[in-house]
Amino acid sequence: MKYTKKEIDGLLSLKSEWTTDQKQKQIKKLFKKFNALTNTSNSQKEIDNAERMMEICAEAILVYKSPAHKRNYQKKVVKKRQVAKSTVEQNDGCIIPIIVTLSSFGIFIWLILYGLF
Repeated sequence: MKYTKKEIDGLLSLKSEWTTDQKQKQIKKLFKKFNALTNTSNSQKEIDNAERMMEICAEAILVYKSPAHKRNYQKKVVKKRQVAKSTVEQNDGCIIPIIVTLSSFGIFIWLILYGLF
């Protein structure tokens, strides 16, 4: 069932001078109250009335919902760093870390393979 703003204010006792946040809090509070009443009541008449009031609260939540936030995200373009390709001539100093990390046997094999002996 569709209710107008005035009907919702009258049925839920919402004051016109309240802010939207105050109205939202009151609507949620009333919804919890009527939901509890539907679960605890013994009378079918009270249950039907509480369910009707819950429907009114649901309609009120839609009427008094907060406006959507405007998103101002800007896509950031990150330039990829180009890695310079190395050549053999540029890596002359690379032999020292290799020698340090190899074991003595590995160094011996490496020397034999590359003909430094």
